[in-house]
Amino acid sequence: LRFGEPGSPAVRSLELAAERLPADDLAWMRSRRPAARRDGVQCWHGGPHNAVREYVGASNAAACLATQRAPLGLVGHTHEPAAWLQTPRGARRVPIEPGVPLDLSAGKWILNPGAAGAPMPPRGDWWDGLDALAGDGAWFLMLDLERRVGTWLRAPFDPAPARARAIALGL
Repeated sequence: LRFGEPGSPAVRSLELAAERLPADDLAWMRSRRPAARRDGVQCWHGGPHNAVREYVGASNAAACLATQRAPLGLVGHTHEPAAWLQTPRGARRVPIEPGVPLDLSAGKWILNPGAAGAPMPPRGDWWDGLDALAGDGAWFLMLDLERRVGTWLRAPFDPAPARARAIALGL
């Protein structure tokens, strides 16, 4: 499975990571599936229609929620924090704020925790996007399944070391 053209920075970064990982760790990673279901939560890297490559956003959140079987779904891939609630007419994006709990007890939800890294697909230069995100911090989600509450938080980070490594590796 490739995430770009051979020789592209995206593909080369995966190749470099694979070269540096111990064989047992690489084998374990290759054995992982891009979708899972645990404790009433469906999880995908991408989304329910394509567990690896789907971007969940305004154009397809309703279709993703319609496909999702569990009351709660988690996606990634875009790196953008989001909360989508199924409605009779499709889906409604619910605003999230760092540190403010979101009640997930009613309805069907699909959530994106966010991530460290520039939003995907990039809007302009990837490194500029990463620099803009770094000051406010990488997003992550604390999910309380017992209370059915999600709280997004942020952790500032310094992208300079990653940029220096990427330049040193020709990325």
